[in-house]
Amino acid sequence: MQRNQVTGHSSPWSCGTQVARGLASAAVLALLIHGVAATAQIQSRIQSFSGHTLGAPLPGMPEAASPLTLRAVNDPVTGVASFSFAGNEVPPVLHTSPGHVLQVDYVNAMSTHSTETCVDGPCSNMTNLHFHGLHVSPASPQDDVISMMADPGQSLHYEVQIPADQPPGLYWYHTHPHGESYQQALDGMSGALIVDGIERYAPEVRSMRQQVLVLRDAVLKKGDRASTNEVSRVEASNDGCGSEPEAFGRLLTVNGALRPAIAIQPGEKQFWRVVNASPDLYVDLQLSGETMEIIALDGMPLAFHNPGRRAEIRAHVLLVYSATKAAVDAITVSLATELGPKHIRVNSINPGMVETEGLHSAGFAGGDFQKQIEQSTPLGRIAQPKDIATAAVFFASDDAAWVTGQTLILAGGARH
Repeated sequence: MQRNQVTGHSSPWSCGTQVARGLASAAVLALLIHGVAATAQIQSRIQSFSGHTLGAPLPGMPEAASPLTLRAVNDPVTGVASFSFAGNEVPPVLHTSPGHVLQVDYVNAMSTHSTETCVDGPCSNMTNLHFHGLHVSPASPQDDVISMMADPGQSLHYEVQIPADQPPGLYWYHTHPHGESYQQALDGMSGALIVDGIERYAPEVRSMRQQVLVLRDAVLKKGDRASTNEVSRVEASNDGCGSEPEAFGRLLTVNGALRPAIAIQPGEKQFWRVVNASPDLYVDLQLSGETMEIIALDGMPLAFHNPGRRAEIRAHVLLVYSATKAAVDAITVSLATELGPKHIRVNSINPGMVETEGLHSAGFAGGDFQKQIEQSTPLGRIAQPKDIATAAVFFASDDAAWVTGQTLILAGGARH
């Protein structure tokens, strides 16, 4: 990962293949950033960046609260999909509060004929929404990614009941149609979702300037001059990003911009909220020569369960999870490559719905939601704990001594 911290500007991005060990990890995080006084070295770096690597100021994003209408649209030329809100194709930052109802009308205005390719061939442009990290019901009209599906020309109405005890913090939303969510995530169909009230656990942020940073992919095209120029402009390098560097296929953008400048005054503290919305890249986030004061990980304020643990000081943090299970697959392969020389094997299991105590206590066992899963599963049932345990025992046994870097899908033939 390349990184840069200069007076008045910070610029996080990733090479996408580096694994950090022993670090905090999360999909979303909240942290406090300190402005630093300019040294001669930093001033020199500012001058060298001027007109070259630093881009335009960090783009802002629209804010939205319930009720709202969100549209799924296509670029008429490229076919690339995106969210449209209030006439602009910039995903809004959604705001809600514990105990409130988040109402979203989601309109699929995409074309009936897609020019993009999904898992099983041409995309069909079906879509829906997933509210990632919220402790809400997976049944319609809430966070239902199975039966709630809109084909082009159709709409969905969501009424998401936010629990009164939902931890305040940063979450995110993205599309989740099985077989098509990966491409839609690449296209940028995701956004930040904030449950307001984190000031209860971190009072100091009330007076701070807040920055919401959403990291997404910019897909590079082979032999394309514009793509080559982008790699050069951000000074991307594979050095230090794994034992077997690969050619760049993508870069990460921040709020849709490559290497934007984020203004911060010497001595100023800012409150940054960061989402990794890539479908399968993970980010080793750090600031050159500086530390980060983390106050929340994965939407959970550190002080939520332990008031004495208000913040942690970290040199870097790993943003790992993303919109599809491909994130786990990618980390599995990378760790297997890194740890193989030490004779450490790394494999992962990707299970479907499993009949557990949690399934029963949540009231889903034997209900409509389980029936929907079973109807979409070729083997016609959900998994039992033994189905998963048997595979785990195999991976841990000598019988799997020649198996590493593999993800085993245990879902009865269902697509994930």
